[in-house]
Amino acid sequence: MNNENKINNFDDVDKILKELCALNVAITNIEYQQTKEIGEIKEKYGNEAKPLIKEQQRMQQLVEGFCEDNKSAFAKKRAKEMVYGIVGFHQKTSLAVPRSKEKVADLIKNLESYGHLSCIENVPSVLRKELDKLTDGELVKVGLKRKYKDSFRIELSNSKIQALLHATQA
Repeated sequence: MNNENKINNFDDVDKILKELCALNVAITNIEYQQTKEIGEIKEKYGNEAKPLIKEQQRMQQLVEGFCEDNKSAFAKKRAKEMVYGIVGFHQKTSLAVPRSKEKVADLIKNLESYGHLSCIENVPSVLRKELDKLTDGELVKVGLKRKYKDSFRIELSNSKIQALLHATQA
């Protein structure tokens, strides 16, 4: 290639693809090293933090146990403000809604029969996957049009990249 910003023929394209492969190998090597070093750092500091985390959990359980044993002290106020923090209880609620189609259908019938229509969501939606199966003529009938567009792609040769990778590691 005479000018790095100009391609004159497909040999020039292939040369650029080779350079892209080399760049891909260099990036992969850097990312591998980065991942390796991050893993080592996480392991090092994770091991240092383990005994501290264990002690923290032990202390939290100790405080929680004491407060459970003295729950009557929280009868008027659900929390106690201490010098170094707050301890207390708060109520959590959960609602188990069935997932199976049959149970959901039963639930919807019950909600409808008791007039709780605001609890029912009725959201019709278009299934893109099914639309893709329609012919162009069928799409036109429903007011849609399929668009065709060429999109450019570059696929680097993985075997060549691996060969370059091994050559740079040797």
